[in-house]
Amino acid sequence: MDMHFPLDYEAEIDAPVFEHELGPWLPEAIFDFHSHVYRPEDVSYTKKQSRNPSMPVVCESYPLENYLDSMGRLFPGKTLHALLFNTIDPNMDLSVQNGYLAQVAQAENLHALMLGGVCDDEAKLEDELRAGGFLGLKPYWSYVTWKSQADVTLEDMIPPAQRRLADRLGLILMVHIPRLDRLADPVNVEGLRRLCVDCPGAKVIMAHFGRAYFPEAVGDLQDLPSYENLLVDCSMVQDWEVCQIMIDTFGPRRILFGLDMPVAQEKGKLLSANGQRHFFTKRVHPWSINNSAGSYKMRCTFYAYEIVRAFKKAAEREGLSPDDVRDVFCDNALRLVSEVEAGLKR
Repeated sequence: MDMHFPLDYEAEIDAPVFEHELGPWLPEAIFDFHSHVYRPEDVSYTKKQSRNPSMPVVCESYPLENYLDSMGRLFPGKTLHALLFNTIDPNMDLSVQNGYLAQVAQAENLHALMLGGVCDDEAKLEDELRAGGFLGLKPYWSYVTWKSQADVTLEDMIPPAQRRLADRLGLILMVHIPRLDRLADPVNVEGLRRLCVDCPGAKVIMAHFGRAYFPEAVGDLQDLPSYENLLVDCSMVQDWEVCQIMIDTFGPRRILFGLDMPVAQEKGKLLSANGQRHFFTKRVHPWSINNSAGSYKMRCTFYAYEIVRAFKKAAEREGLSPDDVRDVFCDNALRLVSEVEAGLKR
């Protein structure tokens, strides 16, 4: 595994994708609402992968300068905004991880979310959040160490103190849906309903379109769109049909663009077969499908471009206007951040 993750840019393959296909269609500014930056001391990979063997760990270190360099090369000429958080590792010191994010985000005029673990001390959470200038919390199932992934609920991931704080201050809650069936699991759907009702002041973001990376995983969204404080981000989704479902369900004003760097810096494509997700990658990983035969040269581009490609195809099929596209890729996030910042000043 690489210590750092240099961008595998191949001009003959990657440049035409952006210059002719994606760049002219994208707005002048983009807001990546979902990516990770971290240092080697922020993660213990052996324990992390043993907890979640399928997790696509791609590099031991991805500091902010690595992220900014990659984004500048992937999206040349575009103004960049970002909402970032550290990497998820229940074995590490959250204060150290959050301290790094606070420092680099403030230095570059970017935005950040705080890793809260499963802390249920409201005063402690608020002190650290305000000191770091964070806009909200990033819960994750792997902090719930007393249960298997298949049994974790949103109530386990986001305890009462975090819910009260998010509601009272109008914070962002970036929610990674737990459990094996994701949005198709009625326990998760009911958990989302309760979260939105318990925290009407919070901005609940369903990351990765609820981890619905292919249509079979979407399930029955039922009445979720009726909760006005629920939004979705498209990070790592590379299936245009899923994008189309989410456009139909939530509309372009409640969708946020996200990449999930550094994973989105991989070259390949996210595919599904028989209702199962598969990572196809140019590089060899224990969690991916790849081809190392020298006689077969793969002409794959970045996951980041495949994410934009999928949404572009869905947007064109749905007849989204340039203003709609600008909302998804930048303006929705700008409005949301402005609302949260205003609430924190009150």
